Formats: sequence, structure tokens, C-alpha cells
Amino acid sequence: MRIFLCALFLVYVISICDSLFAQSEIELLTLEQEFVESAIKAKQRLEEAPSSVYIISSDTIKKFGFFSIGDMLNWTPGIWGIYNFTTYNFGVRGIHGGPKAGSRIFKVMIDSSDYVVFRPSGESLLGPEFVPVSMIKSVEVVKGPASALYGANAFMGVLNIRLKEPDEMDPLYLKIAPGILAGEKKLNFFQLGEVSGSSVSNLGSVEIPFGIGIYFTRWRRDGIRFSPDSIGFSESDLVTNIKERDNNLEKYYDKFNQNDDLSTLSLYSKTGLRYGDLEYKIRGLFQGFSASAQFLDYGILNAQNRVSLINAGISNELSYNLSIGNLTVRPTLYAGIFYSAPVTENFPSDGIRIFSPDRKVIETGTYIGKFSSTAIDGRAEISFQQGKNLFLAGADIMSDDENILTVYQQLPTEIKEVSTPDRPEIVFRNIGVYGQLYLFPVEELSRFDEFSVLGIGGLAGVRFDDHNIYEDVFNLRFGLVLIPLKKLGFLTYLKGIYGTSFRAPSPEQLFTKPQMAGDFKGNPELKPEKAKTIEAIVGGDFKVQEFSLKPEISFYIIDVADAIKFEREGAFIKASNIERQSSIGTDFGFGLRAKFFETFISYSFSRLTIFDEEFGEDIEYQDEFFPQNIVNISFIFKRENLGFFSLVSFGVLGRFVGERSAPTVAMKMYTGTSYPEEKYYTPSYFNLGLSTRLETNRLLGYYTAGLIRIESIPSLLGKRYSEPGFSGLDTPGTPPLIFFGIEQVF
Repeated sequence: MRIFLCALFLVYVISICDSLFAQSEIELLTLEQEFVESAIKAKQRLEEAPSSVYIISSDTIKKFGFFSIGDMLNWTPGIWGIYNFTTYNFGVRGIHGGPKAGSRIFKVMIDSSDYVVFRPSGESLLGPEFVPVSMIKSVEVVKGPASALYGANAFMGVLNIRLKEPDEMDPLYLKIAPGILAGEKKLNFFQLGEVSGSSVSNLGSVEIPFGIGIYFTRWRRDGIRFSPDSIGFSESDLVTNIKERDNNLEKYYDKFNQNDDLSTLSLYSKTGLRYGDLEYKIRGLFQGFSASAQFLDYGILNAQNRVSLINAGISNELSYNLSIGNLTVRPTLYAGIFYSAPVTENFPSDGIRIFSPDRKVIETGTYIGKFSSTAIDGRAEISFQQGKNLFLAGADIMSDDENILTVYQQLPTEIKEVSTPDRPEIVFRNIGVYGQLYLFPVEELSRFDEFSVLGIGGLAGVRFDDHNIYEDVFNLRFGLVLIPLKKLGFLTYLKGIYGTSFRAPSPEQLFTKPQMAGDFKGNPELKPEKAKTIEAIVGGDFKVQEFSLKPEISFYIIDVADAIKFEREGAFIKASNIERQSSIGTDFGFGLRAKFFETFISYSFSRLTIFDEEFGEDIEYQDEFFPQNIVNISFIFKRENLGFFSLVSFGVLGRFVGERSAPTVAMKMYTGTSYPEEKYYTPSYFNLGLSTRLETNRLLGYYTAGLIRIESIPSLLGKRYSEPGFSGLDTPGTPPLIFFGIEQVF
């Protein structure tokens, strides 16, 4: 199998290099200015945004063949995550959310408006079930405190997915991408398909845009080693003591799954109307996946388990732009309703039922098995903008009904379903009031030759959140932007930002403390995680002849109080708060762009220290679950208007990840009472991927594109790696992946 894949890889590289490097013509350089919207909720130049921002453009997405938001974030500086081949769980700058966090340390949004965090788990689905990729205009990764503007879960930053407006989309787009996913035991074939379309019609002076996209995948995953962290199957309490971990890992390591698949579906639509300065938007979203797994050794794992999850939402947004001289006043009203219904179907062997250890205990031996959620979000906001200066104020409310569907009871011989308690519904309510002021009063203090000297901007923001389940939270954010030297093609900038942010406990965490039957108020003693962040950023943008150079370095200190940890309480798991965590580090990035190529290199260093109380004494413990060293490299060689082709590109993605240990929260949970002195490290590794894209010239408005992507070259050559899962056992890393995409645009 490996010989076949390696031969295919070699032919691929030779053919691409031959077509690219045979060209020699030189053309003028044209470079785009990058903008960001989510740093202050208004469009601004990247250097003027008072945060560290990384932008992934639709052009980059196409050339590298990224197939999901999670796939893109895997190559983003300062971010690292666990992917169990069903869901992503990302950490940022040394801070990770722990078991079942589901990337909740980000505020995930669409168009800076829809806050796409579906309870009851609080997880954000960032795989191919999120949104159709062809509709993505750009992805903005804003690192740093943002709860003063966006509220809960804008903890370590904001992930804003900007989608194309209907008049920016192709009238009809089709994509089919079959591929191969190589397990250790067999080759698996998968399918990926996408269709999107748009139209803009007019009814008198009213413009009615409409856009829709549907994206589906089906992955066969036979012969791949999986982690018990996977939502694709359940597990018993494998590890009861840290000393048993090695024996269990050795026993588990050679087990493979079979008859296993993952199917995903996403649908997104956008419509509304535009009448002069009045705009009304209606957005609809559907997400769904279904994962199954069956293992050869059902003495360790459940023989077969299927997990499916459905999310759906619809939102309405009404806004009006009122111009008064140079001042633009924009009032906005927003309302959205979102529904989440996780459904788990177990197919036990020999009548044995085994469930995940994330049990929501409501009485001794009884826990919640299934529950759904309906959330209503409302927001009223007004902004005043004059040039670069912005004042924004608003208030929002979220009311989330958690409906408990199924309750199980653990008996000595079995786990059986019991009747639902009398009060099976709980309501989470959050009311937030916020204000923000961004001023850029000084464009220049003086001029020196062609340079303007010292532009100055500043940011101040506050927000108060009132909750009915856990304590209220007040957050603030202050930022300063200095542009010492600027002229056409040359600028430098310095930024500083300080802010506080918080991460709300999810219902899953609030219900991990034993309750009396019928008591559904959760655990009021569980506090939200609160962070203070200080960051300094230095960078520039220099254009020299045909080259554009963009260096940036940031230094940060993050202090987290009341971080959530997990411990055993009898046979169940309890959530409580850690006294403090502290992360220090740096992100360095260097971009180089020219007419025929562009490259980006980044290095991230982070060090996380835990301060906790144990046996009445304060302890200090260094957590190395998040890699201390990460290096990312991306390179694209491109040629435009090359004979029959409007674009020919060849891309390389590389990543070095330093050694990591099993997470301290998991190790402490397994030991029961103390942090273990001995750490269990996973070796460092280097991952490499290749991609190429060929796009034909448009003929009568049509064009065809072809894409080939090969992921995890070291695994293809027999060098496999793994990641430490949150349970302390390992995920499979990234098995070899090859797919061929054909796109047709009308």
C-alpha cells in the first residue's frame, strides 16, 4: 500500500514541478491591502487593528485545498488542537479548554453577527459540517481578549468566518472530490461534494440577493487507531490509576476500528433585501454529522456505537446606514433562534452498554444521557463612525432552554434507562450590556521627506454580563496603536493591548456534580474562567520592488483564574475550579509575497504553569500538554494566464510540533487526589502536505478547476505520529490523505 502511495506522490511532484518551473516571463507586482472586521466590529486596515490578527483568504483556501475551518486552523500560528477524526478541540497560546471543550476558548461567529456556539455541550463544530467552503470569503483569527465586546467564550480570541454576499458568489458552483484515507490496515475511500449558487433580483428599487450552499462528506475510517476521546465511540473507565496507563496504552495501541464511517452535512443560505441604505438579512444554517465505530476488541471498547448531532439556526438582522455629513450612524436589530439535538444510538454486544465518562450526575448512580437545546439570541446595537473613529454601544440577551430527554441509572449488572424527572427543562439566561470607543485622532505628527511620522490610535471597551446560573462578570479592554513611520509601500506599527475575558461553564460541566433527583440548577459553585491578558505587538509591511515583506512579533502574558478542572467523585467525574493558570510566550511571523510566489513562516512558544491547592498547600505545576514549540511553514508557487490556464499553483504546508505531555487535568483525574510527579511525553514530529490547483480560462463565463492534495507525507512514508488525547491515551494524528477535486463554475 505504501509503495503505491509513494509512487503516486512521486509522479505528482515531478509533473507539477515540470509545468511550473518551465516558465520565465516577468510581470508587474500587484498586492492587495488586507482588512479585518472582527477586532472592533468595523472594517479597518490590519495594521490599525488593536489585536494580533491572522487572516486566511478565500484565495489561500482554494490553493491549499482546505476542506474545513478546522483544517485551516491546524496551520494557524499560536493555535494547536486535538482532532479525533470527528471533532476538533483547539487551544490557543498554551491555554486549552480540557476534556470536551470543543474549541470553546474561541468566540465562533459568522459575519461578526451569528454567535455560532450551540449548547448543550457548548462545542463549536469546526469540521466540514460547519459551512460550505466555497461560500467563505475569509477567516479572521483574532487572538487576545475580546469578551469586553463579544461576551462569553471570547476567551482567548475570536474566530470570525466572513461569508460571501450573494453578488460575490458564482451563479453555480459544483465540486466533487473523491479521495483515499490510508489506515494502517487498509485503504479507505471517501467522497466530498459541494454545490452552491446565487442570484440577485430586483423588484423596483428593492434588491433581493439570495445565496445557498450545500456541503457533504463521507469518510471511511477503517483500520485507523482511535482515541477514547473520540465522539465516534464510547468507552468504559479504562484508566483508573496513572500507573496502569502504560499497560492500557500498550493493550490499546494495536487495536483497529472497522465498519467505521463519518458522514457530515452542512447547509447555509443567505437572503434578504436591500433598499437604499436599509438592509435586511436572513441567514439559515444547518449542521449535522453521524459517526460510527466498531473495534476488533470489544472487551476494551464498545463493539459498535453511533453518535449523531444536528444543529440548526435562523437569524434576522435589520440595519440602516444614516449619513450626517462625514458621520455614519448605523442602528442594528438582530434576532436568532438556534436548535441543537444530539442523538446517540448504541448497538451493544451481548447486552453490554458502555458510556463515556463525562456523566452529568443528578443522583448517585444516575446521570443524564441525552439532552437538547433551544437558544434565542437578541441584540440591539448602534454605532457612530467618522473615518477611522468609531463609537459602538449595544445590549444583547441569550435565553437557552436545555431539555433533558433521557436519564440512565447505573446498577450493579447493567445501565438502564429510567423515567425522566419531573422538571426536565432548565433555562440559561445571559444579558449583556457593552460599549466601545476606538479613536484614531492622529494620522501624522510631522513629515520627514516622504514619510509621515507617528500615527496614533486607541481603544477602550467595557461589558457587563448578568447570568442566572453562575456569577456575573465585568470585562474591559484597552488598546493602543502606534504607526511611527508610514509612506506608500512602507509602514511600521506597534500595538499594546490589555483586557479581561471569560469562558462560561457549559451545562455539561455544570451538571458534573451530584444533585438531588429533580434538581436541575446545576452547580452554582462552579465559576466561569476569567483571564487577564497583556500583549505587545511589533510589525511592519515593506514593499521593495517586486516583494512585500510582513514581519510581526508579539509577546503576551495570560493569567487565568478559576480554570475548570475535572476530578473523580466516586465512579463519576466532578468539575471544579483551579486557583490560577499563567501562560507566557511569543508568536513570530514572517510573510514574503511576490508575483510568482508567497510564503509564510511562523514560530510560537508558550509555557503554561498551573497554581492550585492540594492537601491544604499551594503547589506550582508546569503543564506541557500544549506544545511549547510550534513552527509553521507555507509556500505557494503560482503562475497566472499561462496558456490555457488562468492559474497554476503548487503549495507546500509544513509543521513542526514539539514534544507534549498528557494533560495534567486528565492525569489528576485518574490519580484521584494529586498531580502525578511523572509525566508522559509524546515525541515531537514534523508534518508535511502538498497541493496543486489548475484553473482554466473563462469561456462564456465558465471555468473548470482541478485540485490535488496530499496530506501527512511522513505518515505516507511510514513515519506515523500521535497526539496525547485529553484522556491521557493517544489520538491517531493525521493518517495519509490524498484527494482529487474537480470544480465547475457557471
